Amino acid sequence: MFFRKKKISEVDDLELVVLYQRTHDKQHVGELYQRYSHLVYGLCLGYFEDRETARDAVLNIFEKLFEQLKKHKPDNFKIWLTFVARNFCISEIRKQKTRSERQDG
Repeated sequence: MFFRKKKISEVDDLELVVLYQRTHDKQHVGELYQRYSHLVYGLCLGYFEDRETARDAVLNIFEKLFEQLKKHKPDNFKIWLTFVARNFCISEIRKQKTRSERQDG
């Protein structure tokens, strides 16, 4: 029987995380981006209500994943990513509010 290497699109989320942690090959996070960027975009759009800001947030969130996934091994990537994205959006809104208050005050 011949064994074939799985296509990256056939690898489950947890396996992609483990592969990334072992190899630091950004292709694995790239596959997660393909799977979940639309979900993160929708979440960010709910916080920012501006498409361009939401798109920028998605890119920033996935950029941060390169470092965060070296330290964390989420049991459920989709749920974990939702928390990471939500926390990022809240943090950015707080930063914007602080900047605005400094300029006004």
